[in-house]
Amino acid sequence: MLRIYEKTLKVLKAGSKSSTLAENGSKHTILDLCGCCRIISADELSRCYFCDQIMCLLCLVQCSDCNKPFCQNCSLALYDNKKQHVCVSCYSYQSK
Repeated sequence: MLRIYEKTLKVLKAGSKSSTLAENGSKHTILDLCGCCRIISADELSRCYFCDQIMCLLCLVQCSDCNKPFCQNCSLALYDNKKQHVCVSCYSYQSK
């Protein structure tokens, strides 16, 4: 079952790179699928500031210190008074 899932995901990713998605009468070039399986189009191209991984806008969080976008692998959720996200660079700077 796992092989079928991996093969299907590979086919979806390969097909999405060469397709176009018509939405609201305009065409968007599809670049890839995010890790959460959302389509990433050229109109909403976003990268993690730390690792440069292309992700959808919903998977990126903004660092509360430097205000740059980061993926969940390059940021930490802090639960002090409210939930806020801090990138690994700002977190290591804060802890010194």
